[in-house]
Amino acid sequence: MADALQQAMELLDQQQWAACEQLLGSILHIDPNHPHALQLLADLHARQGHYLGNSGHLDKAVRHYNKAIQIDPHHYEAQANLGVVHTLRGDPDQALIHFLQTQTLNGQIPDSHYMMGMNHRQAGRIEEAKNCFQAYLTQAAPPAEAASEWSQRFEEVIALQHFGRSGTLWLHSLFDSHPHISTIPGVRFNDFFTPSVQAHLIPDHNQPHWRSMLVDRFVECYRFLFDPCGLRYPSENDDAARVGLNCMGDHRDHQLSLDETAFGKHLHTLLKPHTQMDTRTLFKLVHQAFDQTLRRDVEASRKILFHSHNSQGEGFRHLLAHFPKVRLLTAVREPVQSLESLLYDTLFNTADPKSGHQQVEMMRQEFRQALYQQASGHLQVMWGNMLLAPHGVIPSAGVRLEDLKTQPQAMMTKLAEWIGIDFHESLFQSSFQGVPYWGPSSKLSPKLRAFDNSGVKRKVGALFSQRDTFLFATLLYPIRVHFGYQPRDDDTFRRDLKKCRSMLYVPLDFEKEWLDGQPPEAHPAYRAFHNNLKAIWRTLNMRTQRADNWQGLPQWLRL
Repeated sequence: MADALQQAMELLDQQQWAACEQLLGSILHIDPNHPHALQLLADLHARQGHYLGNSGHLDKAVRHYNKAIQIDPHHYEAQANLGVVHTLRGDPDQALIHFLQTQTLNGQIPDSHYMMGMNHRQAGRIEEAKNCFQAYLTQAAPPAEAASEWSQRFEEVIALQHFGRSGTLWLHSLFDSHPHISTIPGVRFNDFFTPSVQAHLIPDHNQPHWRSMLVDRFVECYRFLFDPCGLRYPSENDDAARVGLNCMGDHRDHQLSLDETAFGKHLHTLLKPHTQMDTRTLFKLVHQAFDQTLRRDVEASRKILFHSHNSQGEGFRHLLAHFPKVRLLTAVREPVQSLESLLYDTLFNTADPKSGHQQVEMMRQEFRQALYQQASGHLQVMWGNMLLAPHGVIPSAGVRLEDLKTQPQAMMTKLAEWIGIDFHESLFQSSFQGVPYWGPSSKLSPKLRAFDNSGVKRKVGALFSQRDTFLFATLLYPIRVHFGYQPRDDDTFRRDLKKCRSMLYVPLDFEKEWLDGQPPEAHPAYRAFHNNLKAIWRTLNMRTQRADNWQGLPQWLRL
């Protein structure tokens, strides 16, 4: 029996669902009440639900999570995941039932408060959302550091959040040389606060050489800081090329890098006074070592600009727990234009690194599936970072890319004031580590750099048809109104929303080439994309019934 259970666990880890279920069925046929086998069967259905939810099969995911709960009524993870699935389906009221049940089963999960906060935000219950986010901060916060000069160093964190293709990394580069900002270039460092990364980084403090181990693990985990084209995992895309860190400098022939040996020595020296290490302290030390390696003055008053990218992931939740005074900053661009630019580059600006030929031609089915998945994720992040993030609990601001490009001095002055730093001439320098930065490659605007505003002047239509544009403009209406891209007209919006409903169940015009003549339902990522569209529609339809329906968005830093 023990061998059979071990084999079932291995099959479960290998995602061999059918074989695992068959083996567990054999065990339960002999002993119908075997506790370990029942738990494994519940976990099997929960994992299947998670897999199906991620692949767009939300209805099937619900059935598997319900099956897991039927087998094990105390399976709080299945309850929490059911809440997430119902949130994705645009049904926050049903999701709330499962989040409450999760807390009943295990009230010690801070993340459940955060998920409930997102749920209330989705439904337009702003005050309830604030209370849940505050409960998360209270429960998730680590022990306070002892009062000291060190505890005040690098205390203020500005989290930079993604919104489509809106110049987020370019905005990041404008702050890189500011004397009161400490920051690490690129996006990939955004997973620092995830439990999996922290479990890997921080070793057993009883080990005599734990500091050296920590330094080695950090360098291994974040190889791209020292070799931008170095990959942590063989399947990972070249992040440096994707965000433009390998073609910097006046002649675009410079590859950004950092002296690995010097950084390791600085970090090891900074670790020496500490008998143990925690996530919050390590985050500060890494930035201090980074600055010392670049020979920057490290002042106690410096603020950290952290490219968190996504406010919906677990990494951001744990950042918020460790730095509850964090400020959230988003670069915003006209939403439909931003989405089209992002999807266009995803479709037509990705090359096979081995052959140099377009992957669209080489791997049509697999690549289009991946593109669909990215399209779904892009829209979900754009929507969620605006409509689900805890803007009512932490100071949050959005700055329009159009304003930055057309009125840079006035806008950067206002932004520096909001962050709490002095205005400095470096705020007009797009650079990382003192090297000019051109930004990520763009198929639509290949020569775009710095404060050139030709990109934001471009009209929508390179990818989206008039019909597609109408749909996305309607689904992104709250963001477009809030940031002044269109006047508020809720009556017209309600009519447009009704017109859009039937469009959610058929391919959009820009999707037809992707489908290549195949039935839409043959593409799991197509289902995921349209599930997102339907969830956004349901949320909008529900919130139009509330008087305060668009509250809770970040402050617009307008001129």
